[in-house]
Amino acid sequence: MTAVFTAAEQAAEHVLRMAREEVNDLRSSAEVEVEAFQAERRAEAEREARSLIDGARAEADSIRKEARDSANTIESAARRREQWINEGIRLMVERVEWGRRGLDEVVTRLSDLAVRPLPEIDEQGEGPEGDEPADPDSRSVAEQLRSEASDEPERTRDDS
Repeated sequence: MTAVFTAAEQAAEHVLRMAREEVNDLRSSAEVEVEAFQAERRAEAEREARSLIDGARAEADSIRKEARDSANTIESAARRREQWINEGIRLMVERVEWGRRGLDEVVTRLSDLAVRPLPEIDEQGEGPEGDEPADPDSRSVAEQLRSEASDEPERTRDDS
Protein backbone atom coordinates (compact mmCIF):
# COMPACT_ATOMS: atom_id res chain seq x y z
CA MET A 1 0.00 0.00 0.00
CA THR A 2 2.72 2.30 0.56
CA ALA A 3 3.78 1.71 -2.97
CA VAL A 4 0.30 2.73 -4.14
CA PHE A 5 0.41 5.81 -1.97
CA THR A 6 3.86 6.61 -3.17
CA ALA A 7 2.80 6.16 -6.78
CA ALA A 8 -0.32 8.25 -6.12
CA GLU A 9 1.77 10.90 -4.42
CA GLN A 10 4.19 10.93 -7.32
CA ALA A 11 1.30 11.13 -9.79
CA ALA A 12 -0.26 13.96 -7.79
CA GLU A 13 3.06 15.76 -7.64
CA HIS A 14 3.44 15.26 -11.35
CA VAL A 15 -0.08 16.63 -11.99
CA LEU A 16 0.66 19.58 -9.67
CA ARG A 17 3.96 20.26 -11.41
CA MET A 18 2.27 20.13 -14.82
CA ALA A 19 -0.55 22.35 -13.53
CA ARG A 20 2.02 24.82 -12.20
CA GLU A 21 3.84 24.75 -15.52
CA GLU A 22 0.55 25.27 -17.33
CA VAL A 23 -0.33 28.14 -14.98
CA ASN A 24 3.11 29.63 -15.57
CA ASP A 25 2.62 29.24 -19.33
CA LEU A 26 -0.85 30.81 -19.10
CA ARG A 27 0.51 33.58 -16.89
CA SER A 28 3.35 34.22 -19.39
CA SER A 29 1.00 34.24 -22.38
CA ALA A 30 -1.45 36.48 -20.46
CA GLU A 31 1.38 38.86 -19.61
CA VAL A 32 2.43 38.91 -23.27
CA GLU A 33 -1.17 39.56 -24.33
CA VAL A 34 -1.54 42.29 -21.68
CA GLU A 35 1.71 43.89 -22.80
CA ALA A 36 0.59 43.73 -26.46
CA PHE A 37 -2.82 45.17 -25.53
CA GLN A 38 -1.17 47.91 -23.46
CA ALA A 39 1.24 48.72 -26.30
CA GLU A 40 -1.68 48.87 -28.73
CA ARG A 41 -3.70 51.12 -26.39
CA ARG A 42 -0.61 53.28 -25.76
CA ALA A 43 -0.02 53.66 -29.53
CA GLU A 44 -3.71 54.48 -30.03
CA ALA A 45 -3.59 57.05 -27.21
CA GLU A 46 -0.44 58.60 -28.69
CA ARG A 47 -2.12 58.85 -32.13
CA GLU A 48 -5.17 60.45 -30.56
CA ALA A 49 -2.98 62.83 -28.55
CA ARG A 50 -1.03 63.77 -31.71
CA SER A 51 -4.30 64.35 -33.52
CA LEU A 52 -5.58 66.57 -30.69
CA ILE A 53 -2.31 68.50 -30.59
CA ASP A 54 -2.34 68.97 -34.39
CA GLY A 55 -5.95 70.18 -34.20
CA ALA A 56 -5.08 72.57 -31.37
CA ARG A 57 -2.10 73.90 -33.35
CA ALA A 58 -4.26 74.43 -36.43
CA GLU A 59 -6.88 76.22 -34.34
CA ALA A 60 -4.20 78.35 -32.66
CA ASP A 61 -2.79 79.28 -36.07
CA SER A 62 -6.27 80.21 -37.25
CA ILE A 63 -6.84 82.34 -34.15
CA ARG A 64 -3.46 84.05 -34.63
CA LYS A 65 -4.29 84.80 -38.27
CA GLU A 66 -7.69 86.22 -37.33
CA ALA A 67 -6.06 88.32 -34.59
CA ARG A 68 -3.45 89.65 -37.04
CA ASP A 69 -6.15 90.45 -39.60
CA SER A 70 -8.24 92.23 -36.95
CA ALA A 71 -5.20 94.14 -35.70
CA ASN A 72 -4.31 95.19 -39.25
CA THR A 73 -7.88 96.35 -39.87
CA ILE A 74 -7.94 98.35 -36.63
CA GLU A 75 -4.51 99.81 -37.34
CA SER A 76 -5.55 100.80 -40.86
CA ALA A 77 -8.72 102.47 -39.55
CA ALA A 78 -6.67 104.30 -36.91
CA ARG A 79 -4.24 105.54 -39.59
CA ARG A 80 -7.16 106.80 -41.71
CA ARG A 81 -8.65 108.58 -38.69
CA GLU A 82 -5.29 110.12 -37.86
CA GLN A 83 -4.89 111.36 -41.46
CA TRP A 84 -8.42 112.75 -41.40
CA ILE A 85 -7.72 114.55 -38.11
CA ASN A 86 -4.40 115.88 -39.40
CA GLU A 87 -6.10 117.14 -42.58
CA GLY A 88 -8.78 118.83 -40.45
CA ILE A 89 -6.10 120.47 -38.33
CA ARG A 90 -4.24 121.61 -41.44
CA LEU A 91 -7.45 123.13 -42.86
CA MET A 92 -8.20 124.86 -39.54
CA VAL A 93 -4.68 126.31 -39.44
CA GLU A 94 -5.10 127.56 -43.02
CA ARG A 95 -8.44 129.16 -42.11
CA VAL A 96 -7.00 130.77 -39.00
CA GLU A 97 -4.07 132.11 -41.06
CA TRP A 98 -6.46 133.38 -43.72
CA GLY A 99 -8.57 135.04 -41.01
CA ARG A 100 -5.47 136.55 -39.40
CA ARG A 101 -4.33 137.98 -42.73
CA GLY A 102 -7.81 139.36 -43.30
CA LEU A 103 -7.83 140.98 -39.86
CA ASP A 104 -4.35 142.40 -40.52
CA GLU A 105 -5.68 143.95 -43.74
CA VAL A 106 -8.69 145.37 -41.90
CA VAL A 107 -6.45 146.81 -39.19
CA THR A 108 -4.14 148.31 -41.83
CA ARG A 109 -7.08 149.85 -43.69
CA LEU A 110 -8.54 151.22 -40.48
CA SER A 111 -5.21 152.71 -39.52
CA ASP A 112 -4.95 154.25 -43.02
CA LEU A 113 -8.44 155.63 -42.60
CA ALA A 114 -7.57 157.14 -39.25
CA VAL A 115 -4.38 158.71 -40.64
CA ARG A 116 -5.60 160.13 -44.00
CA PRO A 117 -8.23 162.82 -44.19
CA LEU A 118 -11.32 161.88 -46.19
CA PRO A 119 -11.92 163.83 -49.40
CA GLU A 120 -15.13 165.72 -49.62
CA ILE A 121 -17.82 163.92 -51.58
CA ASP A 122 -20.85 165.62 -53.08
CA GLU A 123 -24.38 164.24 -53.14
CA GLN A 124 -23.74 162.12 -56.23
CA GLY A 125 -20.86 160.33 -54.51
CA GLU A 126 -18.12 162.10 -56.52
CA GLY A 127 -15.23 164.05 -55.17
CA PRO A 128 -14.06 167.42 -56.45
CA GLU A 129 -13.28 167.35 -60.18
CA GLY A 130 -9.73 167.43 -61.35
CA ASP A 131 -8.63 166.44 -57.93
CA GLU A 132 -7.91 162.78 -58.83
CA PRO A 133 -4.85 161.57 -56.93
CA ALA A 134 -1.97 160.35 -59.09
CA ASP A 135 -0.77 157.90 -56.44
CA PRO A 136 -3.00 154.77 -56.27
CA ASP A 137 -2.26 154.43 -52.53
CA SER A 138 -3.82 157.80 -51.91
CA ARG A 139 -7.25 156.67 -53.12
CA SER A 140 -10.04 156.64 -50.60
CA VAL A 141 -10.54 153.61 -48.43
CA ALA A 142 -13.94 153.00 -50.05
CA GLU A 143 -12.34 152.95 -53.53
CA GLN A 144 -9.59 150.63 -52.34
CA LEU A 145 -12.14 148.26 -50.82
CA ARG A 146 -14.26 148.30 -54.01
CA SER A 147 -11.28 147.61 -56.27
CA GLU A 148 -9.96 144.84 -54.02
CA ALA A 149 -13.40 143.25 -53.80
CA SER A 150 -13.61 143.15 -57.58
CA ASP A 151 -10.04 141.74 -57.84
CA GLU A 152 -10.59 138.84 -55.38
CA PRO A 153 -12.43 135.76 -56.63
CA GLU A 154 -15.76 135.30 -54.98
CA ARG A 155 -15.50 132.95 -51.97
CA THR A 156 -18.20 130.49 -51.09
CA ARG A 157 -18.76 128.70 -47.81
CA ASP A 158 -17.00 125.61 -49.24
CA ASP A 159 -13.83 127.64 -49.96
CA SER A 160 -13.48 128.90 -46.42
